[in-house]
Amino acid sequence: MYVIVHSFFYSKNIKTKIVRILLLCLLILIFGTIFYGSFIESNRITVKNININTGKTTEHENIKIAFLTDLHVGPYKQTAFVKNIIEKTLAEKPDFIFLGGDYIMGKEIWSAYLRPLETLKNFQGKVFAVTGNHEFNNSYYHSDYKDKTSTIRKMFAEYGIKILDNDSVLLDKNGSQFYLSGIKDLWTEQADLTATLAKIENTTIPKILLSHNPDIILQNESNEFDFIISGHTHGGQIRLPFLGSVPPIPDELGRAFDKGLFQLKNGQLYISQGLGESGPRSRLFCPPELTVINLDL
Repeated sequence: MYVIVHSFFYSKNIKTKIVRILLLCLLILIFGTIFYGSFIESNRITVKNININTGKTTEHENIKIAFLTDLHVGPYKQTAFVKNIIEKTLAEKPDFIFLGGDYIMGKEIWSAYLRPLETLKNFQGKVFAVTGNHEFNNSYYHSDYKDKTSTIRKMFAEYGIKILDNDSVLLDKNGSQFYLSGIKDLWTEQADLTATLAKIENTTIPKILLSHNPDIILQNESNEFDFIISGHTHGGQIRLPFLGSVPPIPDELGRAFDKGLFQLKNGQLYISQGLGESGPRSRLFCPPELTVINLDL
């Protein structure tokens, strides 16, 4: 930019000056976009409210659930960012808090940045989590993976956060009950919906599934659930108006299921944009999302 500006004053050709002005504007636009995506939008946490009705009851229970996923703490997101998330979460006064995996960028030592989750001790018995692929060396199907969850599991146990590994629990709010199920990350090839469903004793009660990867809907047994909550895609992380996600979506469902609410055969699926970043330190037209689910059973 300096060379273009400097040369502008030494050129007598009008067309050359116009070209250089246009080039300078383009460079400023590119620099401004990168700066905005890396340092402004990527830290602008938005609260997304969605209304879900499973249609299983005629009452309006209005159970409020905060869903946090894909924090990716590490070089980009650290303690202050997580503290901000928790403050915004508690301000929503949720009945339950669900965590959707990918808590660390990659190194297990970065789990220390999750320390603000300690505040959730006051929600003991109401905070549940699943693991994501970044807790397992970011592995893909049929590849070797390294389990890096030992520190996270220890921290979560201290904070009263229950990790659901192919498990189901019966939750209750003022007599209104629903099952919450959670599976291990799909890319570890240890996700077991059969074992998860076997732990549900009363099949007439509404069932919610927490799965980091939305590809779980490709398994027939997922049709047993009334509502599925996922993350993993980051909503594409970098999006353009009218075009949508720029990078490919890291799952088999692809861009057709990049973010938002979807009607399934027997239920609904919600995919959150998530809160952190992987790959480039940038978000564009896709800010970090704290999801608030207003659930009627």
